[in-house]
Amino acid sequence: HALSFEFLQEVAGHGEPMLSAHALLLMEKYNTANNVKAMTAAASNLINKNNPVINFYLAVSLGPWTKIAPGTFLPLLAKIANTYPDKAIYQEAVISSINGLEGSLQKMLSKDAASNNSNQILEPLLEQTIKNRQEGKKNSIFVQAKTPIDSRTNGFEIFRTTCAPCHGADGDGIEHVGPPLKGSEYVQGSPDRLAMIILNGLEGPVHINGQLYKFNGTMPNFGNNFSDNQISDIIKYLHNAYAGKTVKPINTEKIKELRGKKSGTLTEKDLLQMTD
Repeated sequence: HALSFEFLQEVAGHGEPMLSAHALLLMEKYNTANNVKAMTAAASNLINKNNPVINFYLAVSLGPWTKIAPGTFLPLLAKIANTYPDKAIYQEAVISSINGLEGSLQKMLSKDAASNNSNQILEPLLEQTIKNRQEGKKNSIFVQAKTPIDSRTNGFEIFRTTCAPCHGADGDGIEHVGPPLKGSEYVQGSPDRLAMIILNGLEGPVHINGQLYKFNGTMPNFGNNFSDNQISDIIKYLHNAYAGKTVKPINTEKIKELRGKKSGTLTEKDLLQMTD
């Protein structure tokens, strides 16, 4: 019980994106009427920082607060949505946080539409969510599809839960969060090097196909999180989904061997020293 709402509020306002992100998620359990005023001020100050990582985690974490004070927090969610009208991930985060208040958010958006400021991604998502709710259906992201289990399926499950939040569900990357995987030379190139990135993590900036990508924070190492088989499955999925060509596979024995090859987080300099 060392954490308090006041302490987390101070941490969230620190301004370092990942510190703020973690604090916002931990603040969810303090969503009481007594804390609404302070949370409103904290969220407003964070939105004004105009940081994409912080704004994404705000959209994700404001759900419990919106439930108890919709008139206060719905406008903040609408503001985040309209800040990134062409980014589906932000719109989906907002949808997940409005707790059945789709109609109320629609009314807010209709005022923006009257001023020719419509949100082309969020509006159809809201309509589909309302329709699904009326028909007793889940939104598509929650539907459990029955698919044959193979290594690529296992790799996809890990990718979806662990990698997609930073690299995007489509592998196109997320600005300031994670570089693209689609067509990346690090996906198309040496499977050993790709395995080393997953095992050791990566610190930016990094060039992908000649373009410089800066991302906040550091890709963590997953060597302690995943087994050799799991890392092999992730790589098989990445090759199948994003390489765009046939790439030599990597076996679990090789991944086991690579585990002790280098310690510490990799940098672009380390990657360039590795041959294909």
